[in-house]
Amino acid sequence: MFEIGRDYRITTGFGDHEGSSVSTVVAFEAPLLKVTAHGKETILNTASPSFVSAEKQLTPEEEMERLEDMPDWLRRGTPPAR
Repeated sequence: MFEIGRDYRITTGFGDHEGSSVSTVVAFEAPLLKVTAHGKETILNTASPSFVSAEKQLTPEEEMERLEDMPDWLRRGTPPAR
């Protein structure tokens, strides 16, 4: 489920109070996820109601590949003339 060494945007919180940050996965032994960010390691319980989501972040190479596959008009942000 989680790739060791990959960055994820982790969202946690309760009710209307949510927050997120990008962290690097160090280890995963379900349901415990060990991440590091800014030199600090944290262990998260992915089965906890306070664990909202984890979104894998693209590497720079994957982001370039995604942009190369995108139509020119979408990359520019202007739709084609009709």
